Amino acid sequence: MRLTVIGCSGSYPGPDGPASCYLFEAEGFRLVIDLGSGAIGVLQRHIRISDIDAVCLSHQHPDHCLDLCPLWVARMFGPDGRLLSYEQVLTMQKFGTIQVDHDNKEDVLRTIGAPSETSYFPRVQREVWSYPYKESGVWNSLMSVYFDNAGIVRKLENGPDPKFDPDRGRFFGGLRR
Repeated sequence: MRLTVIGCSGSYPGPDGPASCYLFEAEGFRLVIDLGSGAIGVLQRHIRISDIDAVCLSHQHPDHCLDLCPLWVARMFGPDGRLLSYEQVLTMQKFGTIQVDHDNKEDVLRTIGAPSETSYFPRVQREVWSYPYKESGVWNSLMSVYFDNAGIVRKLENGPDPKFDPDRGRFFGGLRR
């Protein structure tokens, strides 16, 4: 087991080192604890970015997490600028991993991220998070995730995205507003 201090200069990088970042290595597993400002450059003196197995953030202050952005870019694109990794997050398969009557808001955020829009329906006491996506990579669709007042997922519902409905803005069979 080995712990390497990559940076510990405080709230911002100093002239001799980055903000908070530690490399923990044990049995071939490499864990980076915090990625403060300037850490990603110094970290590469010790390991390749592609060799990082996991990142753990102690908290979300900038001096502990700002270098997540360059880490993301480095993990998505190689040194030659070619795309290395891509995941279409909003798919029926990904939505299908959300467990009705079990998962909560935190689970949904971890699985598919923040919604593009939220609504609340007081009559049925449901908060709804909306996610526009391309169903089968083609159809403009909208997935709605319904939560009860305790924040538990109670229903998933998909359908056409009304923003792309040519009849949107009509009522009573075709009169425009």
